Amino acid sequence: MVGAGLWWGGGVFSRQGWEATPWVAAVAGFLLAGAPVWVWALRREESAPAPAPVPPGAQVDSSVAGDVTGVAVQGGAFLSPVTIYQGEREPTSTVSAWLAPVTEVDLYQVGVHRSRSANGPEGPGVVTAYADRDVDKDLRSRVAAAGCDGGLVLVVGGSAAGKTRAAWQAVATQLPDHRLLVPNAGADLAHLLERVRAEAADCAGVVVWLDDMDRHLNTGRNLTAALIHTLTQERVVVVATLRQGPYDTYRATTPTGQGGAEELARIQTGQDLVRGVEAVRVERVWTPDELANGTRIAAERGDVVLADAVARQLRGLTDGVAEHGVAEYLAAAPELVALWQHARDSLGSESGHPRGHRLVAASVDLARIGVGSADAGLLEAAHAHYPLPASSRPESFARALEWAGAVRFGASGLLIPTTTDNTRWRPFDYLLDTATPVPDPLWDTALTHTTDGAGLFSIGLAASRVGLAAIAETAWTRAAEADNTFAMVNLGFLLWGRGEDEEAETLWRRAAEAGETRAMVNLGLLFKGRGEDGEAETWYLRATAAGDTRAMINLGLLLEDRGEEEEAETWYRRGAEAGDTNAMVGLGFLLSGRGEDEEAETLWRRAAEAGDTFAMVNLGILYKGRGEEEEAETWYRRGAEAGHTRAMVKLELLLKERGEEEEAEVWQRRAAETEATNLVPPKDGQQDS
Repeated sequence: MVGAGLWWGGGVFSRQGWEATPWVAAVAGFLLAGAPVWVWALRREESAPAPAPVPPGAQVDSSVAGDVTGVAVQGGAFLSPVTIYQGEREPTSTVSAWLAPVTEVDLYQVGVHRSRSANGPEGPGVVTAYADRDVDKDLRSRVAAAGCDGGLVLVVGGSAAGKTRAAWQAVATQLPDHRLLVPNAGADLAHLLERVRAEAADCAGVVVWLDDMDRHLNTGRNLTAALIHTLTQERVVVVATLRQGPYDTYRATTPTGQGGAEELARIQTGQDLVRGVEAVRVERVWTPDELANGTRIAAERGDVVLADAVARQLRGLTDGVAEHGVAEYLAAAPELVALWQHARDSLGSESGHPRGHRLVAASVDLARIGVGSADAGLLEAAHAHYPLPASSRPESFARALEWAGAVRFGASGLLIPTTTDNTRWRPFDYLLDTATPVPDPLWDTALTHTTDGAGLFSIGLAASRVGLAAIAETAWTRAAEADNTFAMVNLGFLLWGRGEDEEAETLWRRAAEAGETRAMVNLGLLFKGRGEDGEAETWYLRATAAGDTRAMINLGLLLEDRGEEEEAETWYRRGAEAGDTNAMVGLGFLLSGRGEDEEAETLWRRAAEAGDTFAMVNLGILYKGRGEEEEAETWYRRGAEAGHTRAMVKLELLLKERGEEEEAEVWQRRAAETEATNLVPPKDGQQDS
């Protein structure tokens, strides 16, 4: 076996005439922790009736023939694969988090929105009585089960749908004897396991709480499927919430976006985390049973705020569909949005806040371009990019900021302070769902006012997502100068893409020497591409010592290429034991090649049940070769429905063999519509299994 092609996140990349095709739905490309760093390559199919599943890293030429499970890598030369990723870590070596017994935690500490006041816009907020949701029985059962066996419980819903409150109620009722560990967004999770072990020694157990899990993907480090697997093995409970938008993005098999491959890369770790996890969905609009329960609870507790919220959802019905849900009314979300929108065309001379509206708009857009929180200087400069007619007689900036930050309805302000001295603010998260174009000059303003490496990295990442490569390069260059290792890795990728290999290598070495395992893996792949296997092995081994499963897999590929299958198997197994489905697929292929199909099947089933579509296709091929067509169809269909192009092709061919032409044509069209592959199905009469 030989090295595969370019990996960087699923896009098509050409350099010096060589091209690697995308592989969006296969082993997945991603710019974040936990992503694989090779391309599953093809093998030529001879005339055998039961072809073996495709291995990672087989030699190919520039044509494709017969059965292929994977992507065609066109060209005869090895293109040094690299990975870039997103995420930021704190400079400390320990987990930045707070910890408390579950019974001593205030629900607002874990991210629950405050409920609006019963006494008008300026009244104090209250803790509203909890009305059971339809999902509570299932949710609490899962939390209780995780309390015994460990595992991830994922709760999904829109902003202000009540998902965090439901998740917290489940923890509070089912695991009152546990301790809650809440990592800060941006925390380095590399030492999370040892912290959990230390805390679990003298209590019933630990719950790791990840409210808005995507914050830990965008700014955190080492939140990976492998980490969740390890925590599960330690019987740790992980409870995470996720807004519906990011969840839908992570669940999509073939994501799209202006950022191309960078956008694909952004979501892959999220895909790895949610793959195989059945999320508990908390719906935004309450059901009739929930409304009846809310009415009853409100009457029993004398809770006028809850009673009013239930009544407002009922009054808001239009053609039987409610515009807002009870939890949104409780958080005063519709009122806050209306307050903001009404201020747009108000007159400052008549106690209006036209400048305040634009200040909040600037804060919302700054959050979208990677600025987690902004100080007054940045907000003042940024809001100038939003036209403010003199005829509106705008209020002063100080008055606008005071208005935007004032707590309304006892629930929240349009801007929320992120520091105890109220010097930095972020927008009320419900406002982020309003889609408006970001003014182009805002990027430069954000860069001008940002000096810390983490902030610059985040801006660069946001720019790369929407295809603004020049801004991303500027941000990452400055972040790298500030010793941000993540920026070094991503900037190295940009330079590598322009053929500036020496500069990329220099950046990756800096990051690797600072302990960044992704840079170590990239160096290994870079040297492997140059034919310097000894140097590549050195970097892989350094990364494996830090537990990096991608390094384990790539080291396995290198050793297998040298004929050292026993050593290769050891590293594949270590990756598989850490929960990496790509290692399971690779190990399964190695075993299948030795005739150990039973264990290969077991590994592929584990990977497939976790959502790995490559494993699904391999299982289909395995069963088709045995003549078990019904089982083969099951796995082809699962892979096809998950968006895997080759699975669609395989299912189409199987259906044609049975004469089911109509459905076969449906899958043929689906495969043609799916982005991504230069895999050509056999012509009529050509053998395929």
